[in-house]
Amino acid sequence: MSPLLVVILVLLVTYKLYRFAYDKPPNTPPGIIRIPIGGSYWMLLWGNYKFPHLTVDYYVKKLKSKIISCYMGDFFAVIVNDYDSIKEVLTRDEFSARITNAEFIMDRAFGKELGIFFIDGEKWQEQRRFALRHMRDFGFGRRQEKLESEIMDEMSLFLEILKSGPAYDGEKEILKGNLALFPDILYAPAGNNIWNIVFGHRFNRNEHDVPRRLCRAAVMLLRANDPTGGAIFQRPFLKHFGNMFGYKNHIKANNIMKDIIRKYIEYHKPILTENDDRGFVDRYLKKLKEENKLDSFTEEQLIILLIDMMAPASSAVPTTITHVIKYVMHHPRVMKKIQNEIDNVVGTGRLVTWEDRKQ
Repeated sequence: MSPLLVVILVLLVTYKLYRFAYDKPPNTPPGIIRIPIGGSYWMLLWGNYKFPHLTVDYYVKKLKSKIISCYMGDFFAVIVNDYDSIKEVLTRDEFSARITNAEFIMDRAFGKELGIFFIDGEKWQEQRRFALRHMRDFGFGRRQEKLESEIMDEMSLFLEILKSGPAYDGEKEILKGNLALFPDILYAPAGNNIWNIVFGHRFNRNEHDVPRRLCRAAVMLLRANDPTGGAIFQRPFLKHFGNMFGYKNHIKANNIMKDIIRKYIEYHKPILTENDDRGFVDRYLKKLKEENKLDSFTEEQLIILLIDMMAPASSAVPTTITHVIKYVMHHPRVMKKIQNEIDNVVGTGRLVTWEDRKQ
């Protein structure tokens, strides 16, 4: 091969790589360069391997734009990173579509497009409308005296557990002397409160292993998934590498939640009557019995819908409270200020109520 031909070949390959790295659709925001196979995802990993989504902030500053673009594998994506743009994206119909048929997403949902997070179009509207309308009746997203009273009961029991110490082996794992394991100690009340909305009952103290298992699975599920979609989203064959890319924990956690939910749905089905209205599940099961129900209403859909609704609530409350406690532990002045406000507004001898926020 002549030297001239080699030079031409090298220049051609260099040009192609340059175009591949920097080309993007017209009229799109400034973007992160992409690399073969993984696209821009490799750049996110390079910036922060454990939390690649945090690298976005670096590129927002580097590119001097609150809206940037990148390639997640073969998928072109636009990332918004300021309040006004995020609000616009979340309120306009043009941006309401979502990924529905990614392999690792369907693997958790009986191989189908189910749930509420990863369905689209008319089916999403039907399920979302039904879920929000009926769950609100049981206190989801609105004030309800009955639910607030039951939440206070849970908090009273929580304080009693802290004072009296463990009563059985499950509690001995999270309570040792004057030490409590966080966020695990919060899983029972947090899990019980969302379970109460969905199923219409709460677990007794000797049954707290169930909401703890549910919350632990919810935390595992969310930690197994990358907010950017992760490598498995871009290259599905990577799921065969065990837990290297989170797939094993993704399926394990989902199956734990699926088994718990299915068990209690099966318990509700034979004893359900027309007059029962204990929680959201009762209303969904009644819907399944209707002759003219829509095709999107199935028992499998109910199971995945409940996972989608319960996983964030079961994980966010305990972990958020844990982070708040860690924060005030490292900032004694803030802790003192919080304590003084509680003493002045609430005093002693009673729990904080929702009405106290006005003061």
